[in-house]
Amino acid sequence: MTVESLDEGKGRGMADAAVGRRDGLGFGIFLLALGGLGMVWGLRMEVPGFVSQGDPGPRTFPLTMSAVLLAGGLWQCLRVLWSGRSPERAQAESRGRWIRWCGVAGGLTGFAALLPWTGFRLAAFLFVAIYLRASGLVWWKGLGSAALLVVAIEILFGWLFRVQLPAGRLGLPF
Repeated sequence: MTVESLDEGKGRGMADAAVGRRDGLGFGIFLLALGGLGMVWGLRMEVPGFVSQGDPGPRTFPLTMSAVLLAGGLWQCLRVLWSGRSPERAQAESRGRWIRWCGVAGGLTGFAALLPWTGFRLAAFLFVAIYLRASGLVWWKGLGSAALLVVAIEILFGWLFRVQLPAGRLGLPF
């Protein structure tokens, strides 16, 4: 490789791929550490004596989320270590990463702003739909997936755990 080819940008692909590979591995390790800390914290959490027999208890959410973080971190580490990405693919993935982050930031901001007014169902639906669209999913698949997720959350928390999800000040029926 010559100096001229580096100046023209032809030699940057390999370096970008190596950096992208390390970033993905670092993210996986971060998720593993966060999940491990969550597990330790969740297991050391004191359970109050007034928990009823059918109540899953205060440890359920932290332990479940920690398990999801551990599984995601392991998957991310294995995916990065076993992937044979080309430099061109790594560059394309890094461009798409910014679009996803903007979708997440915009969706979370909108979710936080809409939640007190529209309630959980509509705010969560819009957040998930925006995120999935920013991730590159076709709009109709994103809307369908968002609707299914909101229904699943409603069944799990609203019906099974009997947690009252925020209804919102507007009193929307959905």
